[in-house]
Amino acid sequence: MSHDESGQAKWPLLAMAGGGLLLLMAIVYVATGGLDRGGSADEDLAARCAFPACRAAEDPGLGRGYEGPSVAVNPQDEDHMVVVDANMAAGRCMWHVTFDRGREWTDGVFQEPEGYTGCRINGAAGGHVPVGPASVSFGPSGRVYAVYGSANRAEHGSRESLILGTSTDGGENFTTSVVAAPPGEGLSWARPQMSVVRAPGGGDRILLSFWMCRQVANLCDSAMFSRSDDGGVTFTPPVVLNDPPAGQTPSEPLQTDDGTIYITFARRYADGPTDLILARSADGGATFTYTTVDNQLAIGDRYDTAKLAFDERLNHLYVVYSDGRTGGQQIFFRKSTDRGLTWGEPIGIAPGQDAQGTGTSRTPSISVAPNGRIDLVYYRRPQANTDNVFWAYSIDGGNRFTSRQVNDRPIRRYQFAANIGDWYPPDVASTNSAAVVVWSDTTNAPDQDQNAQDVLLRRMSLSGDELPP
Repeated sequence: MSHDESGQAKWPLLAMAGGGLLLLMAIVYVATGGLDRGGSADEDLAARCAFPACRAAEDPGLGRGYEGPSVAVNPQDEDHMVVVDANMAAGRCMWHVTFDRGREWTDGVFQEPEGYTGCRINGAAGGHVPVGPASVSFGPSGRVYAVYGSANRAEHGSRESLILGTSTDGGENFTTSVVAAPPGEGLSWARPQMSVVRAPGGGDRILLSFWMCRQVANLCDSAMFSRSDDGGVTFTPPVVLNDPPAGQTPSEPLQTDDGTIYITFARRYADGPTDLILARSADGGATFTYTTVDNQLAIGDRYDTAKLAFDERLNHLYVVYSDGRTGGQQIFFRKSTDRGLTWGEPIGIAPGQDAQGTGTSRTPSISVAPNGRIDLVYYRRPQANTDNVFWAYSIDGGNRFTSRQVNDRPIRRYQFAANIGDWYPPDVASTNSAAVVVWSDTTNAPDQDQNAQDVLLRRMSLSGDELPP
């Protein structure tokens, strides 16, 4: 550019005009990424991460093992997305942020408070990778929050604490603080999940659910809840949210417009079906009442939680989970029109609307767009050690769903040595124009590499069939 500027004074007037035009065209070309698809800047942006999927990270190195992804989209700017996950090969919790719909990413590593040791696959108390769906959220204030677990070996051995990350710059940088340390000898907090809503006095209210695990028995048998009304500066003492005798796999907390808090948990029995229970609190999580949603074999299988969502337009509460009623794990969706007091009949979610087809489906996640579209994502296993990702959507309040495959090649789980994709769901964040789906995938791994797993992101849209805004 400096060369052109130095020569402009010697050109005739026509050459000056032509040079200026060329310079303007070059600037437009660079700003639009070259428009190599032959379209406009808007078309280029619309197609980004639509197909093929984007890697939700900048790090290109081998020896990476990203798992347990969670995604949040800025409600004010859908080009701005934050993904959190765990790099299992490095034992670190990570974040990745893009401000241009996935064209460029900035990666970061959560720096735990002094003495804490990062992310691990398994804790001695039975906890697992402390990231996954409902691990990252934009608050009403515009801050970004992330939650995970970590252990202070010097003070607590392998017993895990809850760690909160807070960003005031859209996810480019995070500070961390300890939410709650282990409650006693042999006890641990594990698998936190989060939602963020407006606090009664303004600002951000953070709602947390998590497990209490016992090291001696390697047993997680209590579902827990804690709340912050000051953006994570202080939290209420953790309370057991399940009724006796025990509770496992709590869902992320959900707060509806009247301030009621909802969380599901499972009660598992060694010799029979599992109870899926909805806990409801009208006093900010101090006390809970209970309704049984379902009783089936293997609800949630081993570690998976049921997932909740609320449709403000229709005043409907939704739940999605997997169970073994058909002989193999499949996905089921149910809705309540009276805020969880009663539930409609379960709807099987599978490609072709056949919940009894070949293969198994598991680990669903759910999100509702502002316009009311319901988005479900889940893994479907056609054969051993192989996964596909599916998106099922409904535009009629959950009466009917249509499924589409998200990934373009089967995920070969055996290519990542830990092979832990069974345990951690894909995630979805809904906007009116797209379902933003993230999942762990070995597509970019060389055949000989056993430790290269990425988190991929794809924007799934209905091509004009969206509900009205």
